[in-house]
Amino acid sequence: MKITYRETPEGYLLPNLAAPMKTTPDIGTWGRRRKKYLQNHQKGMYAEMKTEGTLFSHLAETNQQAEAMWARLVEQLAKSQGVDGAMKRRDPMEWVGRMNAVRSQATEMVDDELIYV
Repeated sequence: MKITYRETPEGYLLPNLAAPMKTTPDIGTWGRRRKKYLQNHQKGMYAEMKTEGTLFSHLAETNQQAEAMWARLVEQLAKSQGVDGAMKRRDPMEWVGRMNAVRSQATEMVDDELIYV
């Protein structure tokens, strides 16, 4: 490995360093949850994907699908349960409680349909 240097106006030599390129895709929260599930419950599949080099692309794709599904479910569930902007203005505390319930329900649905399968 050859290191090159640049000289500062004060006469100091500083190495030309660059951060390494990121080679693995961002797997996000859902991808990390999927990875943990595979490690603990699907060890053969996890080892195979890791050996073949497909694990991180699978986790990144799962994360994208889960984020899209979660956002869609939150919107649909909130609409079906009457949690909207009018409720937020009328009773903010009720809105927060109901939205937290909607988000939890959507999270459980994504877990059941994408993460823990």
